[in-house]
Amino acid sequence: MRKSDRASDVLKIGVIIPSLNEEHNIKETLQSVAGKGVCEVLVVDGGSSDRTVKVAKAHGAKVIKAPRGRGPQLNAGWRASKADWCLFLHADTQLPDDFPQLITHAVQQQQQQQQQQQKGWHLLQPRHQASCWGCFRSIRLTQVPGWQAWLTEVAVGLRTLLLRMPYGDQALFVRREALEAVQGFPDWRVLEDVGIVQQLNRLSPPAIVPRTAVTSGRKYQALGFWRTVASHQAIMLGWAAGLRHQQLLQLYDACSNARKG
Repeated sequence: MRKSDRASDVLKIGVIIPSLNEEHNIKETLQSVAGKGVCEVLVVDGGSSDRTVKVAKAHGAKVIKAPRGRGPQLNAGWRASKADWCLFLHADTQLPDDFPQLITHAVQQQQQQQQQQQKGWHLLQPRHQASCWGCFRSIRLTQVPGWQAWLTEVAVGLRTLLLRMPYGDQALFVRREALEAVQGFPDWRVLEDVGIVQQLNRLSPPAIVPRTAVTSGRKYQALGFWRTVASHQAIMLGWAAGLRHQQLLQLYDACSNARKG
């Protein structure tokens, strides 16, 4: 057994799951992380009116309440966590059984690469602190046709590897010291993942787990594949153009209402 595979060498990871009316999805997510060697599982609920909280407690998660919105909920989660590393997991996303070992190996590998770069090219390369965050390479959508799942997996993987811009559905994991350094997530309802990734990239390159996170394709199913892709790109273009968060939120809500219609 390799040194990195021993239980004592696995990073101390706490899983943080924001929730809002996720009773039909959160059970599978909790089952995917339960008993896998993490030090805690926190569900941060934003005011669910269904059985989300009961389901979470029944599966051994600690439930805390927070103001509605991914940013505020994620911040409440990591501040309540006692773990060295926080894994932020969407309520409709599942990970491989050995995800703690995969994350540990990815972090160690990234640190080794940084050390080698600093030895050989320390005058030319920008200096970064030790690897302090990372993500899964891509996502695998459920509830959509196979070609749509494949195309999304490839596109997300390229964005992650080439642009170092993973999104929240790729199971971001962040060292506590890094969260404190960037003051956590922006207190936004949308694009909180883009906001923190932008800050984390200034601290170190991401450690990328070469596997996929399995996540629900319900949004694609509700609006249609290409319309969902177009809405995501419109929101990101608005971000790049410097739109205020309130304007981006209005655009996001318009897309969400289109799904419901």
